[in-house]
Amino acid sequence: MKRYSLVRALALAILVFLNTSFVYAQSAEDFKKKGEFYTKQSNYNLAIFNYTRAIEAKPQLKALDLYIVYLGRAVDYFQQKNFPQAVSDDTKAIEILQAIKNENPELKKAFLGRAYLQRGMAYDLENNLVPAISDFTKFIEIEPKDMVAYSFRGSEYYRQNKLIQAISDYNISIENTPNVKSYEGLAHIYFDLKEYEKAWKNVHKTEALRNKYEALGYEHDNEDLKFLDKLKKASGRDK
Repeated sequence: MKRYSLVRALALAILVFLNTSFVYAQSAEDFKKKGEFYTKQSNYNLAIFNYTRAIEAKPQLKALDLYIVYLGRAVDYFQQKNFPQAVSDDTKAIEILQAIKNENPELKKAFLGRAYLQRGMAYDLENNLVPAISDFTKFIEIEPKDMVAYSFRGSEYYRQNKLIQAISDYNISIENTPNVKSYEGLAHIYFDLKEYEKAWKNVHKTEALRNKYEALGYEHDNEDLKFLDKLKKASGRDK
Protein backbone atom coordinates (compact mmCIF):
# COMPACT_ATOMS: atom_id res chain seq x y z
CA MET A 1 0.00 0.00 0.00
CA LYS A 2 2.83 2.38 0.89
CA ARG A 3 4.58 1.59 -2.39
CA TYR A 4 1.32 2.29 -4.32
CA SER A 5 0.90 5.62 -2.56
CA LEU A 6 4.48 6.57 -3.32
CA VAL A 7 4.14 5.67 -7.00
CA ARG A 8 0.85 7.55 -7.20
CA ALA A 9 2.37 10.65 -5.59
CA LEU A 10 5.35 10.47 -7.96
CA ALA A 11 3.04 10.14 -10.97
CA LEU A 12 1.04 13.17 -9.86
CA ALA A 13 4.23 15.17 -9.38
CA ILE A 14 5.42 14.26 -12.89
CA LEU A 15 2.02 15.22 -14.33
CA VAL A 16 2.12 18.61 -12.59
CA PHE A 17 5.68 19.15 -13.85
CA LEU A 18 4.73 18.28 -17.42
CA ASN A 19 1.67 20.54 -17.36
CA THR A 20 3.69 23.40 -15.90
CA SER A 21 6.45 22.88 -18.45
CA PHE A 22 3.89 22.87 -21.25
CA VAL A 23 2.39 26.14 -20.03
CA TYR A 24 5.72 27.92 -19.80
CA ALA A 25 7.11 26.41 -23.00
CA GLN A 26 4.53 28.29 -25.01
CA SER A 27 5.37 31.70 -26.40
CA ALA A 28 3.70 34.98 -25.51
CA GLU A 29 2.12 34.98 -28.96
CA ASP A 30 0.63 31.51 -28.32
CA PHE A 31 -0.97 32.73 -25.10
CA LYS A 32 -2.23 35.87 -26.84
CA LYS A 33 -3.96 33.81 -29.53
CA LYS A 34 -5.48 31.52 -26.89
CA GLY A 35 -6.74 34.53 -24.99
CA GLU A 36 -8.40 35.86 -28.14
CA PHE A 37 -9.92 32.43 -28.84
CA TYR A 38 -11.39 32.03 -25.35
CA THR A 39 -12.75 35.58 -25.38
CA LYS A 40 -14.67 34.77 -28.56
CA GLN A 41 -15.96 31.63 -26.83
CA SER A 42 -17.09 33.75 -23.85
CA ASN A 43 -14.83 31.68 -21.60
CA TYR A 44 -13.56 34.71 -19.74
CA ASN A 45 -11.65 32.89 -16.98
CA LEU A 46 -9.50 31.00 -19.46
CA ALA A 47 -9.11 34.10 -21.60
CA ILE A 48 -7.83 36.07 -18.59
CA PHE A 49 -5.50 33.21 -17.65
CA ASN A 50 -3.95 33.12 -21.12
CA TYR A 51 -3.73 36.89 -21.52
CA THR A 52 -1.97 37.04 -18.14
CA ARG A 53 0.51 34.37 -19.25
CA ALA A 54 1.08 36.38 -22.45
CA ILE A 55 1.95 39.44 -20.36
CA GLU A 56 4.32 37.47 -18.13
CA ALA A 57 6.01 35.42 -20.88
CA LYS A 58 9.59 36.04 -22.01
CA PRO A 59 10.61 37.30 -24.48
CA GLN A 60 7.96 39.98 -24.09
CA LEU A 61 5.46 40.81 -26.80
CA LYS A 62 6.00 43.83 -29.02
CA ALA A 63 4.37 46.98 -27.66
CA LEU A 64 1.38 46.96 -30.03
CA ASP A 65 0.65 43.30 -29.29
CA LEU A 66 0.95 43.99 -25.57
CA TYR A 67 -1.59 46.81 -25.99
CA ILE A 68 -3.97 44.32 -27.66
CA VAL A 69 -3.51 41.83 -24.80
CA TYR A 70 -4.29 44.39 -22.10
CA LEU A 71 -7.27 45.67 -24.09
CA GLY A 72 -8.53 42.10 -24.59
CA ARG A 73 -8.14 41.23 -20.91
CA ALA A 74 -10.00 44.43 -20.03
CA VAL A 75 -12.94 43.18 -22.12
CA ASP A 76 -12.96 39.89 -20.19
CA TYR A 77 -12.88 41.65 -16.83
CA PHE A 78 -15.68 43.94 -18.04
CA GLN A 79 -17.80 40.93 -18.96
CA GLN A 80 -17.22 39.54 -15.47
CA LYS A 81 -18.35 42.90 -14.01
CA ASN A 82 -14.88 43.42 -12.54
CA PHE A 83 -14.90 47.07 -13.56
CA PRO A 84 -11.92 48.30 -11.46
CA GLN A 85 -9.67 45.71 -13.11
CA ALA A 86 -11.10 46.56 -16.54
CA VAL A 87 -10.26 50.23 -15.92
CA SER A 88 -6.75 49.25 -14.81
CA ASP A 89 -6.09 47.19 -17.97
CA ASP A 90 -7.56 49.84 -20.28
CA THR A 91 -5.31 52.42 -18.60
CA LYS A 92 -2.27 50.19 -19.10
CA ALA A 93 -3.21 49.73 -22.77
CA ILE A 94 -3.43 53.51 -23.20
CA GLU A 95 -0.05 54.05 -21.52
CA ILE A 96 1.61 51.45 -23.75
CA LEU A 97 0.14 52.96 -26.89
CA GLN A 98 1.06 56.53 -25.93
CA ALA A 99 4.69 55.43 -25.43
CA ILE A 100 4.96 54.01 -28.97
CA LYS A 101 6.87 56.49 -31.15
CA ASN A 102 6.98 55.04 -34.67
CA GLU A 103 3.38 53.84 -35.16
CA ASN A 104 1.10 55.11 -37.94
CA PRO A 105 -0.53 58.23 -36.36
CA GLU A 106 -4.03 57.49 -37.68
CA LEU A 107 -3.86 53.86 -36.59
CA LYS A 108 -2.57 54.93 -33.18
CA LYS A 109 -5.48 57.38 -32.80
CA ALA A 110 -8.00 54.67 -33.69
CA PHE A 111 -6.50 52.27 -31.15
CA LEU A 112 -6.49 54.99 -28.49
CA GLY A 113 -10.12 55.74 -29.25
CA ARG A 114 -11.17 52.16 -28.62
CA ALA A 115 -9.36 52.09 -25.28
CA TYR A 116 -10.93 55.40 -24.18
CA LEU A 117 -14.40 54.13 -25.12
CA GLN A 118 -13.90 50.85 -23.25
CA ARG A 119 -12.58 52.60 -20.16
CA GLY A 120 -15.38 55.16 -20.28
CA MET A 121 -17.97 52.38 -20.24
CA ALA A 122 -16.25 50.72 -17.27
CA TYR A 123 -16.15 54.05 -15.41
CA ASP A 124 -19.85 54.47 -16.24
CA LEU A 125 -20.74 51.18 -14.57
CA GLU A 126 -18.62 52.14 -11.56
CA ASN A 127 -20.73 55.32 -11.33
CA ASN A 128 -17.49 57.25 -11.77
CA LEU A 129 -19.07 59.99 -13.86
CA VAL A 130 -16.33 62.61 -14.27
CA PRO A 131 -13.66 60.29 -15.75
CA ALA A 132 -16.37 58.58 -17.82
CA ILE A 133 -17.29 61.91 -19.44
CA SER A 134 -13.60 62.67 -19.98
CA ASP A 135 -13.01 59.35 -21.77
CA PHE A 136 -16.16 59.62 -23.90
CA THR A 137 -15.07 63.15 -24.88
CA LYS A 138 -11.60 61.91 -25.86
CA PHE A 139 -13.21 59.19 -27.97
CA ILE A 140 -15.51 61.72 -29.66
CA GLU A 141 -12.51 63.92 -30.49
CA ILE A 142 -10.90 60.94 -32.22
CA GLU A 143 -14.08 59.49 -33.79
CA PRO A 144 -16.55 62.42 -34.15
CA LYS A 145 -18.83 60.46 -36.49
CA ASP A 146 -19.33 57.56 -34.07
CA MET A 147 -22.58 58.26 -32.24
CA VAL A 148 -22.34 55.64 -29.49
CA ALA A 149 -20.23 57.82 -27.21
CA TYR A 150 -22.61 60.78 -27.58
CA SER A 151 -25.42 58.68 -26.17
CA PHE A 152 -23.26 57.41 -23.30
CA ARG A 153 -21.92 60.87 -22.53
CA GLY A 154 -25.46 62.21 -22.61
CA SER A 155 -26.37 59.72 -19.89
CA GLU A 156 -23.41 60.85 -17.76
CA TYR A 157 -24.44 64.50 -18.14
CA TYR A 158 -28.02 63.60 -17.20
CA ARG A 159 -26.85 61.85 -14.04
CA GLN A 160 -24.91 65.01 -13.16
CA ASN A 161 -28.07 67.08 -13.79
CA LYS A 162 -26.37 68.87 -16.70
CA LEU A 163 -29.54 68.74 -18.76
CA ILE A 164 -28.59 71.12 -21.59
CA GLN A 165 -25.43 69.12 -22.36
CA ALA A 166 -27.36 65.85 -22.07
CA ILE A 167 -30.09 67.00 -24.50
CA SER A 168 -27.44 68.14 -26.97
CA ASP A 169 -25.59 64.82 -26.90
CA TYR A 170 -28.76 62.73 -27.17
CA ASN A 171 -29.95 64.78 -30.15
CA ILE A 172 -26.60 64.48 -31.95
CA SER A 173 -26.73 60.72 -31.44
CA ILE A 174 -30.31 60.49 -32.74
CA GLU A 175 -29.63 62.67 -35.80
CA ASN A 176 -27.07 60.15 -36.96
CA THR A 177 -28.67 56.92 -35.75
CA PRO A 178 -32.06 56.85 -33.97
CA ASN A 179 -31.58 54.72 -30.86
CA VAL A 180 -33.54 53.63 -27.80
CA LYS A 181 -30.96 54.82 -25.26
CA SER A 182 -31.09 58.44 -26.47
CA TYR A 183 -34.88 58.60 -26.83
CA GLU A 184 -35.23 57.14 -23.34
CA GLY A 185 -32.81 59.68 -21.97
CA LEU A 186 -34.73 62.56 -23.55
CA ALA A 187 -38.02 61.20 -22.19
CA HIS A 188 -36.60 61.20 -18.67
CA ILE A 189 -35.15 64.69 -19.03
CA TYR A 190 -38.42 66.20 -20.28
CA PHE A 191 -40.28 64.40 -17.49
CA ASP A 192 -37.95 66.05 -14.96
CA LEU A 193 -38.57 69.41 -16.66
CA LYS A 194 -42.34 68.73 -16.50
CA GLU A 195 -42.57 69.04 -20.28
CA TYR A 196 -44.78 65.98 -20.47
CA GLU A 197 -45.79 66.22 -24.14
CA LYS A 198 -42.12 66.17 -25.17
CA ALA A 199 -41.59 63.27 -22.79
CA TRP A 200 -44.46 61.34 -24.44
CA LYS A 201 -43.13 62.17 -27.90
CA ASN A 202 -39.82 60.50 -27.02
CA VAL A 203 -41.58 57.58 -25.33
CA HIS A 204 -43.51 56.92 -28.56
CA LYS A 205 -40.30 57.05 -30.59
CA THR A 206 -38.73 54.63 -28.13
CA GLU A 207 -41.69 52.26 -28.49
CA ALA A 208 -41.54 52.44 -32.29
CA LEU A 209 -37.91 51.34 -32.22
CA ARG A 210 -38.60 48.63 -29.66
CA ASN A 211 -41.33 47.16 -31.83
CA LYS A 212 -38.60 46.38 -34.33
CA TYR A 213 -36.78 44.45 -31.62
CA GLU A 214 -39.72 42.31 -30.51
CA ALA A 215 -38.56 39.48 -32.75
CA LEU A 216 -35.30 39.53 -30.76
CA GLY A 217 -37.22 38.92 -27.53
CA TYR A 218 -37.20 42.44 -26.12
CA GLU A 219 -39.37 42.93 -23.03
CA HIS A 220 -40.02 45.94 -20.82
CA ASP A 221 -38.18 45.81 -17.52
CA ASN A 222 -39.60 47.05 -14.22
CA GLU A 223 -37.87 50.41 -14.50
CA ASP A 224 -39.53 51.05 -17.89
CA LEU A 225 -42.95 50.25 -16.48
CA LYS A 226 -42.43 52.37 -13.36
CA PHE A 227 -41.41 55.34 -15.50
CA LEU A 228 -44.48 54.97 -17.74
CA ASP A 229 -46.73 54.86 -14.66
CA LYS A 230 -45.11 58.02 -13.29
CA LEU A 231 -45.48 59.79 -16.63
CA LYS A 232 -49.14 58.79 -16.95
CA LYS A 233 -49.94 60.13 -13.50
CA ALA A 234 -47.94 63.34 -13.92
CA SER A 235 -49.48 64.11 -17.32
CA GLY A 236 -53.03 63.14 -16.32
CA ARG A 237 -53.21 60.17 -18.67
CA ASP A 238 -53.90 57.62 -15.96
CA LYS A 239 -57.62 58.36 -15.85
